[in-house]
Amino acid sequence: MRHLVYVINAGWYFELHWLERAREMISNGFKVSVIVPNCQTDTLVSLNGFGIDVYQIKMSRTGVNPFGEISYLHKLSKTIGALKPDIVHSVTIKPNLYSSIICTLRGIRHVSTYAGLGTLKVRPGIISSCIRKITFGMIRKFSRCNHAYYLFENNEDKDYFVETGIVPENRSIRVYGAGVNISQYSYSSVPVDTEEFKVFFASRLLKDKGLNFLVDAVKKLNVKGYKVTLYIAGIFDNDSPLSYTESEIDTISKLPFVTWLGQRNDIPLLIESSDVVCLPTTYGEGVPRILIESASVGRPIITTPLGGCKDICKDGFNGFIAAEKSSEDIADKLELLINNYPLRKRFGENGRKLVEDKFTNKSVMKQHFDIYEKVINE
Repeated sequence: MRHLVYVINAGWYFELHWLERAREMISNGFKVSVIVPNCQTDTLVSLNGFGIDVYQIKMSRTGVNPFGEISYLHKLSKTIGALKPDIVHSVTIKPNLYSSIICTLRGIRHVSTYAGLGTLKVRPGIISSCIRKITFGMIRKFSRCNHAYYLFENNEDKDYFVETGIVPENRSIRVYGAGVNISQYSYSSVPVDTEEFKVFFASRLLKDKGLNFLVDAVKKLNVKGYKVTLYIAGIFDNDSPLSYTESEIDTISKLPFVTWLGQRNDIPLLIESSDVVCLPTTYGEGVPRILIESASVGRPIITTPLGGCKDICKDGFNGFIAAEKSSEDIADKLELLINNYPLRKRFGENGRKLVEDKFTNKSVMKQHFDIYEKVINE
């Protein structure tokens, strides 16, 4: 049985974004294992229940302590060596870098996915610039392996890596995010005009996701006399220095036009009950899953022109692209939708068509299976 090993930076992230693909690979005859820094008990039980072996190796997702990094690299190499995989598929920057080194030295087939570059590409400062140069330089050094492929969730990142010589063009492939199950995220017509206009935000609770600008935009609209409520669902990411604290979210939730929903498992229903979904991110996104899900349900979306956001949100077709860090522009775009039900309806219908054409989970899973077959058969 062919053995596929995922190396990823968090158990919850694997369960949310990669479990469906992993299960599909199991159904196609692969044995699947995953290596993560940590895995909550409920996630561990879930993954084991699907026949996925989980190996936990402590890693700081954002840390740069050389002793900690060397320790992680050594333990990761030892674990991969013991598992004897046919393919290692790593996801996100740090697992990609270290897996690339290990797989090159051990002669193991390697696939790496860049699901957005996070803060690595966009964050200013001397320290960030040095980390960026070292990281990209190391990836470039180990990217000439003949049994490695590089997957990108948006063309912006792919073009950047190819044009700067970080990875070879002939081994770089564009993929369309995680894809969604369009039966689970089924289409429903946008709500007709109601007394309350509902704006939905769902994301990891990072400050770079633009929540503060959205809160300010909704406040401006209420001051103008509109009745607009912002519904917020999210996951605290305590491993990230960019995460909101519970106290900060508690302060936001006390605003009269905000409803805090917490971490939820009924996202399709929450999207369906909203009028628009907004993610005004300033983060280096891949293709945000919440935007794919929202378009699938048939809701207009508002986001910014970063990374893969503009791949799922076509300005004037199924939503609006707002200027980065501009609560004024977000408010203007929301006001246009509030006052134009036919536009909301058209955007929702167009979004569903876009997802059906490019972003279904079935097409994404087939693309990954075909890539694995190609790598193995080379």
